Amino acid sequence: MRQSGTYVIETSNAIFTLAITDANNGSLYSASYSGVSPKSELSNIDDDGYDETLQTSIDGELQDENFDVLLDECRREIIDRGGEILSVTEVSDDDR
Repeated sequence: MRQSGTYVIETSNAIFTLAITDANNGSLYSASYSGVSPKSELSNIDDDGYDETLQTSIDGELQDENFDVLLDECRREIIDRGGEILSVTEVSDDDR
């Protein structure tokens, strides 16, 4: 497989890294995302009043034969799990 794109996605509740790869023959695209989100309901206030917000990991994998369909599926899952998308930055290596 070769890398088709890597993106950093900031949402209202999390930050994700999304990596998309395709098979050498281009017949199937795979995406994996990994994010970290504050888990405010599990915040721990210490004796000094400091909020030690705990975090939770948000990971997922998807596959599709159509690249655009795969991107749409990733977008929906990231919004469902991380909130409104605020920014997307491509960080793919240009020397592939």
